[in-house]
Amino acid sequence: MKINIDKNILFNQCQLYLARVYTRQKNFDQAKEFFLKVIEKEPKKQEAYIELASMLKKNNDLMGAVDVYSKYPLDLDNNKQTSGDSFDDAYICGELVSLLISAQNYDDPRLTKYLIIWAKIFGISIIEKYIAILDKANKVKACKEVYASVHGKSVDDADLQQFFKLKGWI
Repeated sequence: MKINIDKNILFNQCQLYLARVYTRQKNFDQAKEFFLKVIEKEPKKQEAYIELASMLKKNNDLMGAVDVYSKYPLDLDNNKQTSGDSFDDAYICGELVSLLISAQNYDDPRLTKYLIIWAKIFGISIIEKYIAILDKANKVKACKEVYASVHGKSVDDADLQQFFKLKGWI
């Protein structure tokens, strides 16, 4: 019996295992190097992004983790439906939002971008907690932009203006 194995995928999987070994040995520079090699060869290899970002987060490099997640190639066309790929993308979006909020980096343009994508996949209720944090930090413009984009409307839309008044954003 002959088994067909793609040697490139096998080699890349070995590099991922090496990255994991280096992470466990706390050799973070080597681990990062191998994670980045995996990502370069397989840009949609989500576990490489997640594990690299997790390693960076554990080493208090929140913005490094944000940078890693923001390089993940989201399937924006697919995110209009709820498919397996969109759920994978939603995980990345959620992690990125959580990291930016934890770092209190409310003015980073990636925050609104990923809040919008995440809410378009799972619905606006998934981001309510983060909108409340932005509201409390007086980031009203970002809150309004997110709500408008998720609903496919302009910030100046009459219906949204009523909602924004109710929220105290006008």
